This record gives sequence, C-alpha cells and structure tokens, in this order.
Amino acid sequence: MSYKISGTINDSATIYVYNKSPYYLEAYESITPGEYSITVSSGLKDVIASSANGIIGYSDVYSTYDGAITPKIGIRSIQRGFIPLTGSGTSTNVLINEVDPGKSMVFGNGVIGSTTGTEGPGGIIITLLSGTTSIYAYRQVAGVDAVVPYELPNFNAGIYRIQGGLSPVMSSSTMTISIDEVNLNRSVLVSNGYQIPEGDASNNIKMSLLNSTTVRFTTSNTGSQRAGWHVIEFEESIIKSIQTATISLSSVTTNTATISGVNISNSILFHQGFTGPAATTSQNGFTLLSLENTTTVRATRVGGYNVVTCNFAVVEFNDNIINTLQRGVTTLNGTNNQLVTISGVDISKSILITTGSNSSVDGFASLPCAYLNSPTSLTVSMGGTDGYGSIAWQVVEFN
Repeated sequence: MSYKISGTINDSATIYVYNKSPYYLEAYESITPGEYSITVSSGLKDVIASSANGIIGYSDVYSTYDGAITPKIGIRSIQRGFIPLTGSGTSTNVLINEVDPGKSMVFGNGVIGSTTGTEGPGGIIITLLSGTTSIYAYRQVAGVDAVVPYELPNFNAGIYRIQGGLSPVMSSSTMTISIDEVNLNRSVLVSNGYQIPEGDASNNIKMSLLNSTTVRFTTSNTGSQRAGWHVIEFEESIIKSIQTATISLSSVTTNTATISGVNISNSILFHQGFTGPAATTSQNGFTLLSLENTTTVRATRVGGYNVVTCNFAVVEFNDNIINTLQRGVTTLNGTNNQLVTISGVDISKSILITTGSNSSVDGFASLPCAYLNSPTSLTVSMGGTDGYGSIAWQVVEFN
C-alpha cells in the first residue's frame, strides 16, 4: 500500500523523502513554489526541502498523513572559545574546525581586558572569520592582555548567503563599500566590531545597509580605523519582517525609537554601532540597546553629555523558527564576573547575541562581555572593577 506526503512550500526546491528505519532515500521531486505531493511507503520519514543554496526546510512526518515542510534555521555546528591577545600583540588567530564561509559567521560579544585604565585592553577588538579554518582578532593599541570570547555557527538551513569583510573607514567621514546584491526584505547587516584610534574609542563607527548593493559606515573619529561586518541573507520562508532605524540621545541618558509591532518572542535585535562628537568619553558614548516591547527599542548610556546616535535592526522571524528567546541586561558593580542563570536550552541550536554595553568610567576595562557556558547559564565578565558596567544580551534557541 502507498501513501502521500503533501504540503506547500514558498521556494523553488527539491523535496527529498528519506525512510527512517532503515535509513535510505526513498523519493524526491523538484518543484516550483506551491503544492507538492509525493507517493511513498508507510512508516516514519524525514522530509527535507533543499534549494540551490542549502536546506530551507525540514520535517519529521509519518507518511500516513499530509505533512507540510517546516522552514527552519538549521545549525550544522557551533564552535565556541576564546581568542587571547598578549599585551604586546595587536592581532592573533585561533584555529577552528573547517566551516563553509558562505554559511558561517562569528559573533563576538565583547572583550575582557586584564587591567583598568583609559584604554583597558587597548582598543575595540574585531573578531572576523578568515578563510575556513581560522578566526582572527584585531585591536588598534597593544598594552595589556585581553581575551575575546566568540561563537561561530555554521548554518545548513534557512540561510541563503552570508557576506563579510574587514573594511577601512576614512577619518571623520561617511563612506560606502559594494557588496553582492541582496534582497533587502530578508537581509540584515551585523557588526563584528571596530578597530579605532586610541583616545577616540567612545565615538565608534555606525553602519547601515544603504541599499541592496551598498554598506555605509559613518564615524567622527580621526586616524586609522576599520570595521568588521557581515550581511546575512535569509531564505524567503524564514523572515516575516526586517526593520532598521536610528536612536538619537541628545543631552539625555536614554531614548527610544518606535517600530512597527513585532512578536518579541520571534524577534532578534542587532546593534549596528554609534557615533558621537570627537572626545566623547565612554560614559557618554557607549550605549546598550533593548527591545522593550512590541513597538519600542530603547538606547541607554551612563552619561548624558553630547549627542550620540545609534543604528539598529530588528529581525522578526516567522512562527516556529525560534524555539525560545531569552533576553536581559546584566550589570557588574565592583566585581569582574557574574553567572547569569537562564532557562535550559539546547546549546547546539542556540546563539548568544549581545546588543551593546555601557560603563560608568572612561575606557574599555569596565565594558562587560558575555559568553554562553552551559545550557542553563551565561557568564558576564569585565576586566576592571572601577565603577560599574552593563551589557544587554539575547539567547536565541532555534527549533
């Protein structure tokens, strides 16, 4: 007796049906967007939809009923670790297991410096994927030991393409670079950090996806500087909406931007940098962002002097892409480390994404970083203990 597996899919793809016990490819069919129906034997099946650019959907179904393909963000592997920088070094690399650079990116969630002081670890550090077997960290100024935690997911479903680079930014200017054309309705620009001049560290660089082929960088710093970035283009079936905007803080410590309503359980916030006037101190420059409710993004800094502007993006996924999403703001005051308890997640399917930090003292030493260290906890750390520092974080667990 034969049965039908059927459903609807929004992308051109090949549907593969694997029998689960014993495991073998039983049937496949190439389809255009629309309905599909495949004849198979009885029993439990794996149904996979694959486009020319990777797996776009996956479902466990019994063949005795109609089972639609479930779009998903698939993670082949996640590598986590730390990149050490000695006091005399401005760059270093660590070896990783080989990944596909067109389906992988590095999330760098801050830096731990070993001392207090104006420059702390000697400058903002960039973590950037280079080739397929190494990750590099860069900073502008040597001087103290520092450690960069990183997360490196290699996706195998839901991601159409990832582009990335390390781009020089001219002093006190706005400049652009060209990228391969993307669909703006399903693409987001993600910052990988900044390598900026000593003494100008709090002014930073902000970035935006200007159009389908252009990334724009803006800075008020002078001197040599670079920005690390990735553009993630998702499969069409994954994304419900992507919104970008700017928040301006003019002589205030906090302000908000209004966005179109989103489901916050399905939405990830990305910090895309900030700029302020020259000689802005860390207290007045560094900002953290938080998604407060369905229509509000808030920026917060410690000091209220000068005008600082922040860029951000909110990516809302379709239902059933994200399993759980936890977010919070953690403050360290007089201590270097704090263990933050979270609800249990599958860390092979989870990514930690931070959305900025702020500090009550000038320099980098009291700017916290964060890293996921178990299914039920993350650690927030900073190098100095002068004053206090806060960091905003999101733990995203995909289905």
